[in-house]
Amino acid sequence: MSERGPRGPEISSETRELLRTPEQVFDSDAEQAERQSREVLDRLMRKGEISRTSGNAELETIEIGRNSAPRIQIAWPSGKNYFLLNLEPITEGKGAEKGVFGYTGSYGTAAKGRNGYKFSEKVSLEELFAVPNDLTLIVHPTINRWAIEIGVDPATAAAFGKDVRNMYMGMGFLLLGQEWMHVGMHEAGHLPSNPDENLAWKTANEKYAAIHKPIKQEIIAGKHTGRFGLLKKPESRYYGETPRLGDIAKYGLVSHARAHNAKVPAQWNQEQIMYDFQKIISAADEAYEYFIGR
Repeated sequence: MSERGPRGPEISSETRELLRTPEQVFDSDAEQAERQSREVLDRLMRKGEISRTSGNAELETIEIGRNSAPRIQIAWPSGKNYFLLNLEPITEGKGAEKGVFGYTGSYGTAAKGRNGYKFSEKVSLEELFAVPNDLTLIVHPTINRWAIEIGVDPATAAAFGKDVRNMYMGMGFLLLGQEWMHVGMHEAGHLPSNPDENLAWKTANEKYAAIHKPIKQEIIAGKHTGRFGLLKKPESRYYGETPRLGDIAKYGLVSHARAHNAKVPAQWNQEQIMYDFQKIISAADEAYEYFIGR
């Protein structure tokens, strides 16, 4: 049965730490991201099937077998239909020995019927995020940390080949709105071996802009808000809830600039940008707690 409305739980100790080190939201420490991913998977497997909704998103988790992680679907309303992120678990083995390695992902427009969501159009996350060089992503859901594996990890390569990379995606942010899918494009901007924050955001935003050239006039006229809804007009923005393209890049770059590993224009009001972002970090923690819980 679906329920409505976050209840505003007390913020977790880990989220309090992220408020002090917001650069760990974007390009998190890999060990911390992996630990969060295990926590999320454990919770999902204990919880079973989930069906919850808020004003910004709907979450469905679907059991597909014993000792297996569930399918994860996050849907964002768009008129009578939805934009849908679908994550399918990657497993190996049988019974109690079955292992969960992560998820493969797809995204697109979908309708909802009696049997759940059905894509009308979809692309892989590799295509969506413009992942280079025919690389494949294994997605690991986290609470509020994003990261991507740069270079070849021996353990991953042994199981899946040298062209596979692990991506960690913060569920709390996605449950606030699909705008946060753009962080995945930023993470892909680090591939195949780019550690530079400014370059990763530049790459992501250039690829995003290139996608929208054919519909430039529609966007200017306000008839299209772009992929992930990031090109909405400023007057249609609800403060602190639905960021635009430049807002997300500012949150990432200022976070890292304060940790001395990114550069930002001198005219940016870093204190205000971080104040806004800290509120969003807290909101993402509340969204995760409401939809999934700890």
